Amino acid sequence: MKRLLSIAVLAFLLAGCGAAPERQTPSDELRDETPEVVAEREWQRRASSGRETEGEALPPVLRDGTLYIADRRGRVSAYDAESGRLVWRFGTGEAISGGPGVDEDFVVVGSRKGRVRAFEAPDGETLWEARTSGEVLSVPAVGENYVIVRGNDGRVYGLDRDSGSRRWVHDVSVPSLSLRGNGDPLLANGQVMIGFENGRLQALGADDGDLRWEVTVSEPRGSADLDRVRDVDANPVLFGGALYVVGYRGNVMAVNPANGQVYWDRELSSHAGLAVDDERTYVTDDRGRIWALDRRTGAAIWRQNDTEGLQPTAPAVHGDRVVFGDDKGRLTVLSAQDGRMLARIRVRDDATISEAPVSDGNGVHVLTDDGYLMRYRLRDRNDD
Repeated sequence: MKRLLSIAVLAFLLAGCGAAPERQTPSDELRDETPEVVAEREWQRRASSGRETEGEALPPVLRDGTLYIADRRGRVSAYDAESGRLVWRFGTGEAISGGPGVDEDFVVVGSRKGRVRAFEAPDGETLWEARTSGEVLSVPAVGENYVIVRGNDGRVYGLDRDSGSRRWVHDVSVPSLSLRGNGDPLLANGQVMIGFENGRLQALGADDGDLRWEVTVSEPRGSADLDRVRDVDANPVLFGGALYVVGYRGNVMAVNPANGQVYWDRELSSHAGLAVDDERTYVTDDRGRIWALDRRTGAAIWRQNDTEGLQPTAPAVHGDRVVFGDDKGRLTVLSAQDGRMLARIRVRDDATISEAPVSDGNGVHVLTDDGYLMRYRLRDRNDD
């Protein structure tokens, strides 16, 4: 049976082995008592029926001005991103562990038992069901002809979008010990790009599942199983003709998506993930620090250390700012230019945020692990 470790458990074990870096205790408030940015909450909704049984929410998905939310109790909801209006909601009748993958009125979710189900929104009519051999922990990728599903046992499935029939299966041998969770498959340009627990990023043909290329993101170190954990759990990001990826105990790199050629790489460990804009690649590292790297060279531009000791989410780009949540239930705003802290907002008392905020360009959406979805508008204090 495959063993899965949460980051918190892994950090505890590493600390006992003397391998974890010393962590600072982050300040609960800004060093500057007057934040440069004011965050105005525009609306708040109860998006799920209670604290998630796994302790973490499923990631919200933004498509064409609509936010799609699934909860582990089996409900799928759609909200207008600007107004917070509930567009539709339906129950699947089964606990959801992965998703939602969406394309207009087509919604796909996965379950702990490996069942994949496609629904038609807004009425929730079941279109088809399919079986996989492992728990589905990631968001299925929905394309014009295929639905790509990742199981936690190293198998990737290409399913026919119309019928759910299995078109192909790609099997990767994964180590017995790994972090809990899987990176989402990325479907683009006729390829499926996906990271695995063996530290590799692979590109598969979307029509046949055949391996097109692979690169090593994280190399195993040491002889003990715990020392050799090297997952690529963060979601790959395609931007400006390059594919950006980061691994746990590995590297952050930019890759040619056509052939896997590495444009640049640098040593930087992350399980949370990254974001990219025209100039920079932003990474949350495993010590809780936020980095900005030159998108074209990988050179470090700035590093925000005041977040060390927290468990920040992956960063998200919001105009000329970078935003992220943390395990203290706070939304933090940084300057994309130099990394200075502009604001830190507690969104809910006793809440945690494990999924990255979602920006639609005008507002920032935050989903807490106890099921509250909210939207903030950020403005400069000097605009008063």
